[in-house]
Order: sequence, then structure tokens, then C-alpha cells
Amino acid sequence: MNRLSRGQFLSLLLINDAFSLICIRGSISLKTAAAFLLGTLIQLVFALPLVRLCGRGIGTDSFGAPVKAVLLIYIIVRGGLLFGTLWETSSAVYIPYESRGITGKLLIAALIAAVCIYIAFLGYKALARSAVITAAAGAVCIAVMLIIALLGHPLNSITLSHSNGTFLGETARGLALSGETGCFTLMISCVRGRPLRNTAAYFTGRLVLSLAVIAASLLAAGGIMDISDFPVLTAARLIQPFSSQRTDALFLIVFSCFAVFALSLHTVLGGELLCSIFPVFKKYRHLTVSVLMTAAAVTAYRIPVMFTAAASLLILLVIPTAHIFRKSSCRTQR
Repeated sequence: MNRLSRGQFLSLLLINDAFSLICIRGSISLKTAAAFLLGTLIQLVFALPLVRLCGRGIGTDSFGAPVKAVLLIYIIVRGGLLFGTLWETSSAVYIPYESRGITGKLLIAALIAAVCIYIAFLGYKALARSAVITAAAGAVCIAVMLIIALLGHPLNSITLSHSNGTFLGETARGLALSGETGCFTLMISCVRGRPLRNTAAYFTGRLVLSLAVIAASLLAAGGIMDISDFPVLTAARLIQPFSSQRTDALFLIVFSCFAVFALSLHTVLGGELLCSIFPVFKKYRHLTVSVLMTAAAVTAYRIPVMFTAAASLLILLVIPTAHIFRKSSCRTQR
């Protein structure tokens, strides 16, 4: 796998996290923000053994097919969950031809899948380079949303919002939404610079992103949170920088780009893993992974949140656990 700069690494992962936040369902509150903060810290702690191994030059390529197979399954299932999330969220975003019912939704899904496969064929490096531009545009959009929300909406909107879930449930939801730990596991050893600094930069960026999106959503839609199925999408409609111009078109562009990059990253990483395990699929690895992700979207979309949250943590321990077993095996043979 090609080496990445820190900016490319952060852009690829934070685009995925931003897409998941945009598609969040159900009411959110200050309790949600605190739970997401705790979830980020928990994932950081679970990532430390992996980061330590990467600092010693031990990564995914140091292990055989069983470890790669576990990572491949996670990437495919996670990609399928993202595809299912896109399918569900598209009903709340106005997209041309969407009003044609199931035919329109299938057409949009097929077009996005085709674009993802095309980007995957261009290569991992091309995806990383273009992700920097997309992430910068998304950061500007989110910053504008937050500034306009702070200036145009009362702070008591935050206190009006109440989440129906418990703190444990909100923490699990945050962990499930931040399920890009599989991509993090595969990519952290391929980033230039010290793994610990790259890891700290990613989790810090994700924390800032989560708090910014939640704050903007609470300020703009806190008073109607109980009747908002998609609070971030609702906030984007309510936040208007200019009185005579709506931001729906700009938000639709950002939403579509984030969706394409999130799915493309999983297609590329899954293709690389599939090719390393089964070289016979080298020519059609991206197409094969796309088909498997589509199947996962149909069969695994209703996975319980607690299971998804636990998987986002356990996947960080796959390589450290494999390393421990390999060391134990070597000692036994001696």
C-alpha cells in the first residue's frame, strides 16, 4: 500500500466520520456530545497497542491471511452499513429522480456505486489526493454552519433538546458511528511520520468535528429535535447564510462527495485485502468488493448498535492479539 501524508490520512478518515454524523438519526443533546467524547477517548485507548506496534514497523502486511480475512470482513460489513445508511438518508435529502420511488433510489444508488468503482480503479493514491480537496470544502461548509448557527440562533436551543437514550446508549451510538477503526487499522502503518502523532491528530480532529456538527445542529434545530428524524440534515436546511439563497444545493454536493469518498475508501481497502488473500481476484477485486458490500447492505443493515460499537473497538485489537499469539507460538516451539 502506498505511503500517505498526514493530511491525506486525516482527510480520508474524517470524511468517513463526517458522512456518518450527517446521517445520524434520532434526537441529540448535550448528553450525546459528552457520550461521543467518551467514545472517542475509549477508542483512542484501544488504539494505543496497535500504534505501539506500528512504531516498531509491525503492521497488517506483517501477518498472514487469517488476520487479513478478519479485517476484510469488517471492511465489507462496514461498507455495507454505510451503503445502507446512504440508502436510508437519501429519502431525507432532495435528489433529482428520487421522487420516482424505488426506481429513482435504485438509479441513484447504482450511479454512486459506479462512481465508487471508477475512483477505486484510479488507485489508492488518487483517492487520497482528491480527498484533501473534498475534506477542505467540507470543513469550510461545517465551519460556516457553526458560525451562522452561533450568530443566528439563541443558545437556549441547546437546552431545549433532549435525547431519549441513556448515556450508555449514546456512547454506544457514538462508537457505532465512529466505526472507521477498521480503515484506521489498515492505514496507520502507511502514514509518514510518527504513528502516535498521526493517531493523536486523527482522534483530535474527529472530536472537534463531532462537537462542531452536534453544536451547530443543537443551535439550529434544538427546539424541534423531538420531531427531527435527521437532526443534522434538518439543521442544514434551517441554517441560511443569505436571506435570498438556500444552501440545500451546496449541502447536497458536500453530502454526495462525502458518500462517494466514504464508500470508495472501503472499496479500495477491501480490494487490496482481497487481492492479498486471493490473488485470483486481482483483476476484479474492486468489483467483487462492491458486490459484497451491496450484499452486506441488504443482510447486515439491522445489526444491533451495541454489536457494532463492540466491533469498532475489537477490530483495533486484531493485530496486537495476533502479534501476542505469534510470539507465544515462537516461544513454545523453542
